[in-house]
Amino acid sequence: MSNLNENMNNQLKQTEGNNNSDLTAEKFLEILWPSIIFKIFRGCDYNAINYVISNETKFDINMIYAHESLLSNACIEGHNEVVELLLTHKNIDVNINRTYEGTSPLYGACKNGHEEVVRLLLSHPAIEVNQVNQVDKVRTDIGPTPLYTACLNGHNEVVRLLLSHTAIKVNQATYYEGITSLMVAIIMGKNEVVRQLLAHAATDVNQGKTNDGATPLCIACNMDREEMVRLLLSHSKIDVNQTNTYGETPMDIACDNNLIGIVELLLYDCRTIRTRPTDKEYAKVYDEALKNVKSIRRAKFRGLVRAAIVFRRMRFRAAKKVYAPGGAGFQAAAESFNAAIEN
Repeated sequence: MSNLNENMNNQLKQTEGNNNSDLTAEKFLEILWPSIIFKIFRGCDYNAINYVISNETKFDINMIYAHESLLSNACIEGHNEVVELLLTHKNIDVNINRTYEGTSPLYGACKNGHEEVVRLLLSHPAIEVNQVNQVDKVRTDIGPTPLYTACLNGHNEVVRLLLSHTAIKVNQATYYEGITSLMVAIIMGKNEVVRQLLAHAATDVNQGKTNDGATPLCIACNMDREEMVRLLLSHSKIDVNQTNTYGETPMDIACDNNLIGIVELLLYDCRTIRTRPTDKEYAKVYDEALKNVKSIRRAKFRGLVRAAIVFRRMRFRAAKKVYAPGGAGFQAAAESFNAAIEN
């Protein structure tokens, strides 16, 4: 801190000695102070930061510089020790997000996948886990949530931490598009994130509040995400036949995009209503997929029949061996027969 104070004093003396300048030393310090403070914090100089927090009585812990607060910047950069130190300050605003160009501390940490920082923030009693990242100059309720950005970027451990928070709103959607965390994970192809979301008890697997009313399954079908379709179909509450705003089912969408593999997955599911499309091109895709499904099912059935026959033959051979003269079964049966005659 001595070098810092010395540099500041030299700059102040130069300012005072400049007769052509309208800036007073006090005014100069007022202008210079935020940039100095943020330089110290960005440099992650723990001792210097601790000194400032402990000794500057008029220090504003929630000051904004270049659209970011000290805490937001530390969270974005992943400075664990600095974040932990700032969170101990009695005046810290853990949810600070005063400018729409900036980000809240939790959002910045989730976006960049800083697990330990997220863990520290979630342990703070005042944390707002569902606070949106403001993207509108006027409204503060418009934007993606920390969970949304964690899912978007595929930060699996961060998603797990957020989902474990009791106040998490797993189905909260973006204001304009109506995209949920589950939907964005499907769009970005984040399989493990989708598994975690589907395992959460509160997840609405059929939520369709997008501009076109698309459900997660509709989106997965439209984007040719076979693994996502499998995961969604494994959910007990999935509505396989739910339509979008235009009355299209996931089956219609898959046929429209010539996605035979996905059509087959849907046809395998017993909950799917098998309605052959009226459009000739769509019908070709449907018919080919149905043919494949039937062929595979027949092959499986034939395999089961053969297995049953082999099993019965094995049992018959075993029985013959047991009950043949000299066998254990033959002897037991003979003794039982003789006992019955004697009685």
